Amino acid sequence: MLGVCPNLVLLLTVSCTLLMGTRSGVIAALAGGLVLDALSGAPFGISVIALVVVALITGVGEMNLFGSIRLLPFLAAALGTAIYHLVMLFLMGLGGDGLPWGPTMWRVGAPAMLVNTATMLLVHGASAWVYGRVRPRRVEWT
Repeated sequence: MLGVCPNLVLLLTVSCTLLMGTRSGVIAALAGGLVLDALSGAPFGISVIALVVVALITGVGEMNLFGSIRLLPFLAAALGTAIYHLVMLFLMGLGGDGLPWGPTMWRVGAPAMLVNTATMLLVHGASAWVYGRVRPRRVEWT
């Protein structure tokens, strides 16, 4: 859609961070980033760094202050996508593979934000369902 594919690793990282906390989100970012780096032609480590930054920033959303906002997964997906692309552009620029920021964000980042935000409905819904089934239950005295 719009010339881009949804970044499922990014969306799962954001969803994992919102559902299980920053620590689990960073672990998901490390695992997913290693797979992305192994399969991409970009310099190794760039995806890991970008995803960890997104997980750490998304972790702010787990605070009780923001946790009650129903649109939080969609806002986090849009913001996370923008941050991911900006970090990738910055790191590629450090390595000498610089791209023009404005046109790249307009032609790749903006469509990716729209596609990822729309896809987040399915990803976060499925993640929340799975998490509800597998999370450990708290035992309480009644």
